[in-house]
Amino acid sequence: MSSTITIGDDRYIDYTPGSTVPAGFMIVQGEFVGYAEQIIPSGTRGSLRVRGKCECPADTPALTVGTIVYWDAVNERVTTTVGSNKRAGLVAEAKALNATRAKILVGR
Repeated sequence: MSSTITIGDDRYIDYTPGSTVPAGFMIVQGEFVGYAEQIIPSGTRGSLRVRGKCECPADTPALTVGTIVYWDAVNERVTTTVGSNKRAGLVAEAKALNATRAKILVGR
């Protein structure tokens, strides 16, 4: 018989950076895209938020609610371009053309 137990909150994953991560910085960890809610010092285990609503830098096209967005780690923003970018989540609120930030549901 299986004996599964809850071991933590699914909104976070552990993360130990090789260099200090500022609060609000997005990180790609395998297929996860998450952000640090607080500073994570180099070599110290911290947490990345991988589920929840956040506001982050975005590409300039208008975005509608429910649009899939991907994290562009090179330009440090969400985009609708897949390429080698990792799925970040879904747009939570419409974003106007040329607006530089988007509200997204991370991990959706």
